Amino acid sequence: MTTLMVESVLRSLLMAGMVWTGLKLLRVRHVLAQKIAWGLVLLAALAMPLLMRWQAAHPGMALVVPVKRVSAVAAIEKRVSAIHSGIHIVPSAGSGAVALSSAPSTPAVPIVSLQDASPTAVSAWHAADLIPLIVPAYFVIAAVLLLRLLLGLALAARIWHRAEPASPILEPRATVRISASIQSPVTIGSGIVLPANYTEWDRSKLRLVLAHERSHVRQGDFYLQLLASLYAALVWFSPLGWWLKRRLAELGEALSDRAALREAADNSSYAEVLLEFAAMPRRNFAGVTAGVGMARSSNIHLRIERILNDRSFRAAFGGGWRHAVIAALLAPCHAQKSDERTRWGQEAAHVKIVRDDWGIAHVYGDTDADGLAGAEVPAGLGAPS
Repeated sequence: MTTLMVESVLRSLLMAGMVWTGLKLLRVRHVLAQKIAWGLVLLAALAMPLLMRWQAAHPGMALVVPVKRVSAVAAIEKRVSAIHSGIHIVPSAGSGAVALSSAPSTPAVPIVSLQDASPTAVSAWHAADLIPLIVPAYFVIAAVLLLRLLLGLALAARIWHRAEPASPILEPRATVRISASIQSPVTIGSGIVLPANYTEWDRSKLRLVLAHERSHVRQGDFYLQLLASLYAALVWFSPLGWWLKRRLAELGEALSDRAALREAADNSSYAEVLLEFAAMPRRNFAGVTAGVGMARSSNIHLRIERILNDRSFRAAFGGGWRHAVIAALLAPCHAQKSDERTRWGQEAAHVKIVRDDWGIAHVYGDTDADGLAGAEVPAGLGAPS
């Protein structure tokens, strides 16, 4: 299980690196296109262990003939023994001792082992002593992060169920509830929760808030953030999970800001609304950690800068659906390339190439099929001696 987890994380990192490189080379700046690409990377990373299991269960259409496993090292030792006048390595009568013999009639001369001496026992710490602690430490940290995620979901669900339903006249296009437990609007599931003091807002501010939150509902940001948080908790040792969670949140906020700006009189008025919510104290905000808040203080300055900079805002949404289609194709293509290279690497692990004294390459495989297919392994993946 540990090997499967580590390998799936490495393959996901490789896939994410290829997607990032593709986005940079193709100069894809459109926010929606980037969100599609990184959303697909998240889904592929979550499904990577299952894909690897499926790939192991369906190795391909090659015919594998099982034969007796022959060690390449043993074959080389036999060849060396035949060349060098019968000098060979034989075990001595002692336990674990080794002797050199130039002829069968010569008695074996045991090599003095350091274990025969009795030096003073010295207790030393080795890095290998930490290996048995790695797996328990992983499960403990993952359990804590998963418990935190479940607690956030439970508190968010409690706030949603305790909130009072708003009149459909307020927002007929979404489900809206009113709660006194929050001070800024938030998206929970497929609904919007407004603070109880929303009645003090003017009509323009309410329209901006509802447009922003409707965009989160339409994008499914609550569920996307839930998947990102789950992946980050399961592979907490990988930077990819935490980066995807933060990046997808930033892209979702950018798309919602664009939806709200369509309802705003000007960009500066919407920026003022964001700053107002960001400056509010976060009393009881821990209860909606699983929700999608409107103004997160961690990236509010970047959002304000993009909103007030017209050139930066146009660049973030330029390209349209052409970039979105390109981004949607990047992740599956790079995932397929990663799987192909990993498959070749797995096949190369069963093949060893040994060159003799005349430079002739000899292919050794675990099975006859491995030996026959050894020449097809791409350069750089074999194990030459």
